Amino acid sequence: MKLYIWCEPYAVEYGSSVCFAVAKSEKEARKLLAANRTRYYGGFYEEDEDDCWKLPNLGPPSRVVELPHAEHWYWRE
Repeated sequence: MKLYIWCEPYAVEYGSSVCFAVAKSEKEARKLLAANRTRYYGGFYEEDEDDCWKLPNLGPPSRVVELPHAEHWYWRE
């Protein structure tokens, strides 16, 4: 299994966006992403919401990480 990461797949007014999936292949990762709703801070966008994000045409992944894996991030404004 690998962790597939797409950084900034779509523009947001404030902040950033990321898509990630754990899968055996990139093809499977894309299939999983296409089948899921978009999560935002505090919930999920529903299909009928005006600001519902649809999966863009993703280019190559920004990163592909072998699992198991760990990272420690520090973020602040």
